[in-house]
Amino acid sequence: PGSPYLLIADSVLGVVWRLNYLTSEYEIALESPLMQPPNGPVLLGINGIHVFDSSVYFTNSFKKLFARVPVNLHGPDAGFATGDYELVANNGVGDDFAFDKEGNAYITQDPSDVLELVTQEGKVTVLAGNVTSTIVEGDTADAFGRTKWDENVLYVVTNGGIAGAVPGTKITGGKVLAVDVQNFLTS
Repeated sequence: PGSPYLLIADSVLGVVWRLNYLTSEYEIALESPLMQPPNGPVLLGINGIHVFDSSVYFTNSFKKLFARVPVNLHGPDAGFATGDYELVANNGVGDDFAFDKEGNAYITQDPSDVLELVTQEGKVTVLAGNVTSTIVEGDTADAFGRTKWDENVLYVVTNGGIAGAVPGTKITGGKVLAVDVQNFLTS
């Protein structure tokens, strides 16, 4: 809050840029082998990125990991690391994610077609989907509702399987799914 900086994941270079949206100045703020693309034909590294408490969390889809690094939140060094990069989980092809109030990450997994929960301790639980299911086919991003009526609802955006439809099915239109996480986890 109050910072003029945005952190931007660069999947090709495998770094995080810090952009001052008031002055248009930019520079690399975060850089780690955990963010880099893997060796080989895949040219993408870091993907989803969010801040929770005082850490930047990120997925690296093709290295199949979820990681974090503590950062400064205020002042001229906002966005720069204050500690070591840490692997939270080897969780598969993570795309984007959203945090609940406790800091659990709900990670979409396009093209693996899975919605998973990763705790702060690194425990991975598949909540919905698999490579043969169309329930969250092409899930690419998610966010929690912002009102008291939908604060426990996770809105999951799908692309209909454009990166690879479930075998035996056709690519369908994208959709937004509403998942009541509170009821979902207790069932």
